[in-house]
Amino acid sequence: GRCLCHSGWKGAECDVPTNQCIDVACSNHGTCIMGTCICNPGYKGESCEEVDCMDPTCSGRGVCVRGECHCSVGWGGTNCETPRATCLDQCSGHGTFLPDTGLCSC
Repeated sequence: GRCLCHSGWKGAECDVPTNQCIDVACSNHGTCIMGTCICNPGYKGESCEEVDCMDPTCSGRGVCVRGECHCSVGWGGTNCETPRATCLDQCSGHGTFLPDTGLCSC
């Protein structure tokens, strides 16, 4: 079962006042302010216990999965901030760009 806490209390056992953080150290990845962990960039969760992307939106060009940006086609970099060359004008758009050589493979 799960506890349903009375007003003013929180936590798995309803033993933490709402004005305190469940983990006062916020997993060493944030700061407790008035009962809420304010997480450092790169962390999320009630106690900042989950890894997050430094830019959770991945610059609007990707999706954050388990702390890593998976970029849309044509974008790269840690936060999908770097445009990547594509093969639109070669191989009728059916090629793959090889970043090591700077060429397209048809």
